[in-house]
Amino acid sequence: MAIPELPASLPQALVRAAIDRPDRGVTIVQSRENVDRKTFPEILQLVQGGAGRLAAAGVGPGVRVLVSLPTSWAWFECWLGALWLGALPVALAPGSSVADLRRLGELLETLDGPRVVAGSKTAEEARRLGLLPVADSVLAVE
Repeated sequence: MAIPELPASLPQALVRAAIDRPDRGVTIVQSRENVDRKTFPEILQLVQGGAGRLAAAGVGPGVRVLVSLPTSWAWFECWLGALWLGALPVALAPGSSVADLRRLGELLETLDGPRVVAGSKTAEEARRLGLLPVADSVLAVE
């Protein structure tokens, strides 16, 4: 049995899926009432847009990006968008409590610049608490 040639990366696998299986895709289930499906070509377009926004914010190859988002299309956009650029996404559970934001501030000290992708609530709460390095580091997405 011959072993098929495998894609070298997740972005490459996504491109291949968009071409080979354009009618298939991914479904995100938040609840019984909140189910959303996108085809692989739709996801590819989403990811390429996310990569463009991340690149405009200074993300590029080898850059670590903290992704603090719930399971959502925004998560797909940012996680796979970072991979598309050759960046290194790091998952961080979303949260906006004082402890969450302080932990985020500590993690930011290890990074080489503002590289946090999170919801706008994270930036707003950090600003309200006076954690300006955290608030200024967030690339807010919804």
